[in-house]
Amino acid sequence: MGPELVSESLLPDQASLQRRLMEWAAISSWTYDPTGMARMAAVLETEMASLGVEVQRRELAPEVSLDDQGREHHAKLGPLLVARCRPQAKRQVLLGIHYDTVYGPNLTAGALVQHGEHLRGPGVADAKGGIVVLLAALEAFEQTAAASDLGWELFFNPDEEIGSPCSLEYFESCRDRFDFALLFEPALADGGMAIQRKGSGNFTFVVRGKSAHAGRDFHEGRNAVVHASRLAERIADCNGQFGTSTFNVARLVGGGPLNAVPDLCTLRVNVRVDVASRQPLIESRLRAIAHEFDSVAGFHCELHGSISSPPKPPTPQVWSLAKRIEAIATPLGQEPTWIETGGVCDGNKLAAVGIPTIDTLGPRGGGLHSEREWVDLTSLVPRARLVASLLNAHARANILE
Repeated sequence: MGPELVSESLLPDQASLQRRLMEWAAISSWTYDPTGMARMAAVLETEMASLGVEVQRRELAPEVSLDDQGREHHAKLGPLLVARCRPQAKRQVLLGIHYDTVYGPNLTAGALVQHGEHLRGPGVADAKGGIVVLLAALEAFEQTAAASDLGWELFFNPDEEIGSPCSLEYFESCRDRFDFALLFEPALADGGMAIQRKGSGNFTFVVRGKSAHAGRDFHEGRNAVVHASRLAERIADCNGQFGTSTFNVARLVGGGPLNAVPDLCTLRVNVRVDVASRQPLIESRLRAIAHEFDSVAGFHCELHGSISSPPKPPTPQVWSLAKRIEAIATPLGQEPTWIETGGVCDGNKLAAVGIPTIDTLGPRGGGLHSEREWVDLTSLVPRARLVASLLNAHARANILE
């Protein structure tokens, strides 16, 4: 065994990690469930403190969103949890993952089912399983002789499933402070990890027309639904014009009584950007389209949103980190593969502030965001050992040099 490989004896066994996972997955931590999020945050604070570090509980600014009437809503989310260990050490690593899930409380209680080595249930892979792996890895690493030579910062954020709008300030504060970042989104079913990600942004167009009686004054009305439908077609036509970037017209809501010309319609669009150079071009195109439809007599068109997660390219430093992970994984019997994906995560945001990031170090799993979500229980200990060994290697010498 190479000197950087952490002994499996330093790690909790699979049964122990499985118990943790089942306990935590049974807690509802839907982004908008304040009771469940508070329970999960309390659990994590205790787990973080057990590592011998002081835990900071940071209250975030409310999330601001638009409803289907174009009105602003403010939602208070759970806290951001942060802990630092040896901040004065020469080498520094950032580790973290979100603790919110997409599942409401009614989909959590009693939903865990085990089939052999697979556990099915809400958030078991995304990302309660990642939390289990992360904490087990740190627990093992802190028992190594080299631990005193590496500083680390640990975070758990409450809003990744809605794009991390409230955690963005924290991610920006991480600039220039870390050698690299490790996030614990689930790996693919075969253990594959993401090396490149598209960027993503959500946009809302609020279209206003003029209401009128559909029988008596039809021609005096300005139909917002029709206008928004034409707008939707214009946006859909952008597909194929910006490389492999995509424009998904996802939702159109408007109208009311059948005897009234509708005066309001909202259109929601998700954009996936292939490379960073196209991001300003795409945002400019959407603004131009909104201005064009706002200029039609009798109508107003407002555009809200932006590309909130920039593309995450495979930079030379990211590849160096990936190759080091491969070198450590191979003697552990793991053979990671690297994929490109259109999915986004907080790794996009950390990469955007210049931190080399590998973001799929969680356990193997699949069926994410559905009632079929599952995690491979046999991958919990091996993934934790891989991460602990990676930290141990970096504590001994800068693995990116």
